[in-house]
Order: sequence, then C-alpha cells, then structure tokens
Amino acid sequence: MPRNDEQRKALWMMEPISTGGTTEAPTSLPGILMPDGLLLKFVDEIFDLIKKGNATAADKYLFLYEDADGEFGEYMDDQLPKLFLNYPQRVLALWPVFKKYHKRLEMMRGFTTEREAKRIAARYEGLCKAGDSRCSEITNIFVPH
Repeated sequence: MPRNDEQRKALWMMEPISTGGTTEAPTSLPGILMPDGLLLKFVDEIFDLIKKGNATAADKYLFLYEDADGEFGEYMDDQLPKLFLNYPQRVLALWPVFKKYHKRLEMMRGFTTEREAKRIAARYEGLCKAGDSRCSEITNIFVPH
C-alpha cells in the first residue's frame, strides 16, 4: 500500500503497466478475474474491507481517493456515497478516519446527485445522540451550504 504521494502516483501508474502498453486491460490474471482492470479490483478489495469496519482499510482507501482522478476518481466517487447510504453505522464508527479527509469528501458532494445527497443526509438524522457531532458533520458534507 502506498504510504506517501510518490508511492500513490506509482500505484496509479500500475494500470497502464498491467495492460502491457496497450489500451486494453487484461481480462484476467492467474487467480484474479478482472473485467475492469487490476486497480479497480484493488480498490474494490479495500472498499469491501471498509464495509466490514476496517479502519486501516478506510485510511488507505481515503488516502488513495485524495489523489484519485480520471477513471479511478470517478469510480471512487461512485463508491463512497453508497457506503454513506448503505452502511451508516460503519461510517459513524470510522468517522474519525473519514474526518481527516474532510476536504476531499466535500469535493465528493459535487459528484453526488441532489436526490442521493438528500437520501444520505436523511439516513443520519437522529442516528447520533445529543452531543455527538458526527451525524451533523456528515450531513453537512451532503447538504449544500
């Protein structure tokens, strides 16, 4: 896993390397079915760990997301709102990790439909007890200011 900006950039370069200089990604590698390419498979694996509540995976995923653009940025922009919508208890538990990437999460709002943002904000209404600011912090990401 990349630990710094240089390593993260190198990771994003793995996709063109894995295609062997062609424009087509391999459809499989030994033991790994990959209709969408090696890096999307990698991102999916980390995302699955987040859905299980793994804080280290959340930190690694969000570190990658911070610099993701193009196909990978769009892919992750589609994944994260689903996490907020479908796994609110996991997001709340992992919020200290997510909060470190607040700026990038606010950018994600721009890639979320208004309907989806309202659904996400509604999921967090009333989930937190008085004095717990996590729900309002999450809602503020998805509600236009």
